[in-house]
Amino acid sequence: MLHGEFTAITTIDRLSPGLVPKPLGWGKFQQQRTETPETYFLLEDFLTLHPDPPNPAKLFGFAVPTYDGKVAHTTAWEPSWSAFFTRLLRRTLATDEEANGPWPALRAAADRILAALAPRLLEPLAIIPCLIHGDLWAGNTGTDAATGDVVFYDAASYYAHSEMELGMWRRGAPAYLGRRYMREYLDLVGPAEPRDEFEDRNRLYCLQYLLSYSVGHPGPVERRTALNDMLFLCEKYAPFGHAPEI
Repeated sequence: MLHGEFTAITTIDRLSPGLVPKPLGWGKFQQQRTETPETYFLLEDFLTLHPDPPNPAKLFGFAVPTYDGKVAHTTAWEPSWSAFFTRLLRRTLATDEEANGPWPALRAAADRILAALAPRLLEPLAIIPCLIHGDLWAGNTGTDAATGDVVFYDAASYYAHSEMELGMWRRGAPAYLGRRYMREYLDLVGPAEPRDEFEDRNRLYCLQYLLSYSVGHPGPVERRTALNDMLFLCEKYAPFGHAPEI
């Protein structure tokens, strides 16, 4: 987990210096009491580190696995954003089922999302992989007291569609940044084409964050919200018993 975070913040620092505290290193404590679990550390300082290789092939993924809480991201490189997202969400769904138990209704809707809905919404996109934070909410941001600049922490990065970051902001609580920040993004960058499907892509991307939260907090409303959003998307694009809309 710390290896993934260290690699993520190193990459962010290389691409946008000052946006995250500079990473120093990570590792395992060598001397520990036998009765204590293994303990690891992550140090962030103001040292210049040798940067990781860039993403010259323009692939989706990351050099090492990263984590959103207890959920391990599957980050193997993939040329297709639709294929990468489907694999990422499938892993998160499996982890959620391990944590919260099977739910046939959720599994049926998820199977439809993975097989028909994600390809329908994502395969037409013409996008360039963008490094995202991967877990960007108010609790992972701060202000540099010396400069007043915003800094990010606790990165769970991978190269993705830039709109993937906005999936977290769909959630209602103020801690998740919300619609105001989403509007700022849309004013600066604009939605990908097809523009009229932005809201549905955002609903799809939000599933990853809802289910990641559900893994670490068994029994929350987020799991029910995820199912409702899946059913909404399926009804609109790929109703059960019908071929998906093309």
